[in-house]
Amino acid sequence: MDYKRYYQECKSIYDGEWNGAEPLDSLTIRTSKEDGFVPDNYDRYISNISDYVYKKYETKSDLFGLDHPNIVRLDNYKDCDEIVSLGNHFGKWLEENTYNSPCIVEAVLIYKNLANKVERSSWIWHYDNNIREQLKLMVYLSDVGENNGAFEVIMKDGKGARPLTLTNDSRVSQSDILKYEEMGWKRTPIVGKRGTLCLFDPNCVHRATTPTEEPHRIAIVYNFRPYHQNVDKRVDKSWTRTWSNLGNIKKY
Repeated sequence: MDYKRYYQECKSIYDGEWNGAEPLDSLTIRTSKEDGFVPDNYDRYISNISDYVYKKYETKSDLFGLDHPNIVRLDNYKDCDEIVSLGNHFGKWLEENTYNSPCIVEAVLIYKNLANKVERSSWIWHYDNNIREQLKLMVYLSDVGENNGAFEVIMKDGKGARPLTLTNDSRVSQSDILKYEEMGWKRTPIVGKRGTLCLFDPNCVHRATTPTEEPHRIAIVYNFRPYHQNVDKRVDKSWTRTWSNLGNIKKY
C-alpha cells in the first residue's frame, strides 16, 4: 500500500473532531500560537523542558553521536513528562485541524547547534523529500536571533516555498534561491524567545544555520505522521523514536 492510500485508510477510521483550522493541503509553515495550538500553560511546559534539557547538557548525560560536526544530540526524551505531554497536545491539534485522521509522534529529536562552520547536509538549502503527510514541529528551548543558529526558510505571504527543481539529493541550487528572490520570496530566519515554534511541511525549502553568537540554539523537533488506529497517546515508546533508534522515518 502506498502512503496516499494509507492516509485515506487512516482518515476513514478517525473518530475525533474535525475543525479544519489548517488542512494538510494548505499547510506549509505555521508560526502562530493561536487557535488553541499551544496549551494554556505553554510557558510552564517550555520552562520545565528547558530545565530538563539544559541539565542534561551540563552533566553530559544521554548524549548521542558526539562525533557530529554541527550539533550535539540529546538521546532521551522519555524522562521528561512535559516533552511527552506537549507532543500529545500538538498531535491532538493536528488530528483535529490538519490531518482529519489519527496521528502519532514518530520521533522526538533534541539537539544543540555548534559553531563549527561545516557546510553539509541540513546546513545547505534543501527540502527533505518526505511523504507529504509527514510534518515537523520545531520548538526553541533557547532565545534565538539571526546569529544564534536560527532555522531559516524561504517564505512569502506567510507561506513556505516548494522546490522549483526536484533533485536526486534534495538540494536546492543557488540559482533557484535567486529565482525565488526574483519572484518576491525571502530568506526568512525564524527568530524569537524561548518557546518560539515552527510547524512546517519538511518538503518546503529550508536550512539550518551556524551560530556565531551565544547562546547557541537548542531545539526540540517533533515528527508527526498519520496513524491507522485511534490512540490516546500520540507519544509512545512503541513508535516514538529518537536519535539512537531513528531508522528510516520517511516510511510508515
